[in-house]
Amino acid sequence: MDALTAPARVPVEVTRRIGGSDRCFRLSARLGAGRIELALPVPLVDGEPAGVRFSLPESSELIEVEAEVAGQGRVLVLRGVGSTERMWISEYVKERLELPDV
Repeated sequence: MDALTAPARVPVEVTRRIGGSDRCFRLSARLGAGRIELALPVPLVDGEPAGVRFSLPESSELIEVEAEVAGQGRVLVLRGVGSTERMWISEYVKERLELPDV
C-alpha cells in the first residue's frame, strides 16, 4: 500500500534539517504512506532531509515525520512513519481510491 497515492489537497509544513530551520508551506497534490507529491516545489535540494507536518483531510490528527526531498523539490519521500500514522494514511488512500477490503 506504500506505493499507492491518492489525490489530496492538504497544507504541508516542510522544515529544513541541515543548515538552519527554515520552513515553508506547500499544498499537496497526492499522498500515500510512503510519499507526498506537492503542487509546487519546495526550495530544498533533492536528497536533503526535511521535517514534514500535515493532517489528512477531515482529520484533526497531526502527522509529523522525517522525509527526503526528491523530484526536483516536488516529492517528499517519507521516512520513519509510525504504524498508527501509516494506518491512517493507508486507510485514507484506500477510501479515496475506492479500493475493496482484502
